[in-house]
Amino acid sequence: MLLSTFDGSAIVFGTGESVIILTMLTFAIFMVLIQWMSKYINAIQITLLSNTFGLIVLVPFLPAADYVRVAEAGLLMWLLLIISGIIVHGLSNMIWNREMPKVGAANASLLMNMEPFVAMVGAAMVLGSTVRVTEIIGAVLIIAGVTLSLYRKRQKQSKEIYEK
Repeated sequence: MLLSTFDGSAIVFGTGESVIILTMLTFAIFMVLIQWMSKYINAIQITLLSNTFGLIVLVPFLPAADYVRVAEAGLLMWLLLIISGIIVHGLSNMIWNREMPKVGAANASLLMNMEPFVAMVGAAMVLGSTVRVTEIIGAVLIIAGVTLSLYRKRQKQSKEIYEK
């Protein structure tokens, strides 16, 4: 992440980088909680609890102007919102919550390191932002680190199986 914040003369650490760190921290906590909760309740209940909690936490942060836009939204927009909510925050989260105990929080956390890379690619594609050389170097290091870590984990698991 440090390479992606280097603007050529200094490391620039702003609101966006703070949000990325906060997101990664809360996601790590979420993964550990999912793994723990899966011992006591099923994936549907975990999904319902996590989405309800997320709704309660996020609603107070909506600006007042958005309430007016929500009230003015047409039927097609509400239908799109409901369908995407069911698919993205319902079905995909339920699958994630069901599979998390099998994968484990430690393995899933490796993929969290891909978040800055995905954000950079998304910003370039959607917002048209310029990708600097230092960001490309950072992306290569991130991908190499995640790949190496996953490879080493598989190698260690294979060795443990072979020794048994």
